[in-house]
Amino acid sequence: MQIAHPERHRLGRRLRRAGAPTDLVQWIDSLPLDDDPWQQCDRGDWLIWLAALAGAPVVALVDAAVASARRALKVVKKGRAPLKKAIRAARDRVSADACGGAAEACEMLGPHGRGDDYRSTAAPSYESAAAAAAHVARAAEALLVADAHLAAENMRDADERGAVLGVGSQSTMGPRRQSPTLELGASGPGAEALSFAVDACAQAALEACEALLPEIPSERERERIEAALSEIVFDALDPIYEALQSGHDVDGLVSPISVRKPTAEEREQDDDPEQAEETSLTLRTRRIAQAFLFLLAVAVLWALSGLGEHC
Repeated sequence: MQIAHPERHRLGRRLRRAGAPTDLVQWIDSLPLDDDPWQQCDRGDWLIWLAALAGAPVVALVDAAVASARRALKVVKKGRAPLKKAIRAARDRVSADACGGAAEACEMLGPHGRGDDYRSTAAPSYESAAAAAAHVARAAEALLVADAHLAAENMRDADERGAVLGVGSQSTMGPRRQSPTLELGASGPGAEALSFAVDACAQAALEACEALLPEIPSERERERIEAALSEIVFDALDPIYEALQSGHDVDGLVSPISVRKPTAEEREQDDDPEQAEETSLTLRTRRIAQAFLFLLAVAVLWALSGLGEHC
């Protein structure tokens, strides 16, 4: 039986304490001593937990989860609008209310979400894609709530120190990390919200993987899709993880917590040709229906006028 290295045991205990999945802890304990868990991990949701325990800012985890949810959106052909809105809300982080509202709209879609008509429910891939979008929006909501709580706590501590020293709170304002991180053992609403955000990010990555799987996947198909999703998360988080391992500051590597402007590439991705085509088709159908109703009304009036002449 593989005996885990003491450092691995410590990582496993910290993961368990943070609420990480049991199978991730068991995988960590079973790794050969020479294997680096970060480099060997091939699951996106596990990478998010490992990055969180390494001290990655939660905002970076949200951005990685956004990338996963966006990838899952590619399998959705109908009913994309609420999912896209939730993913954009998580990406831009304008307000906690906006993120929460977008998440709730996606949560209403499954498991009895959009089907082809009122008798059918959504396909499993759509349910999972909607769940991924909902989770990532909830993660962004929790991050914004946590940031507000931490700012309030910092101000309150400064007021108390200022009162003792007889100076203004601005003179005793302590440093506050620009990008909050998961801190084991921390208490209070801010810490609880950050813990929730990390878990929601991992759930978003997991649901994104489920969305991309065929209905009855083979083991090889599951491994291939898990590897593809883990690569997305890895690419988003590896620069931050490596900087943390080297003892460097990472605030310059992450995006702002709130009111982030989308990049040119993201704006281009927002221009969804499939959605535009669907909208255009809807408009054409509406115009045809209006024209048909107009012609029907003309025919009825003509028939009534002819009937009046005969009378």
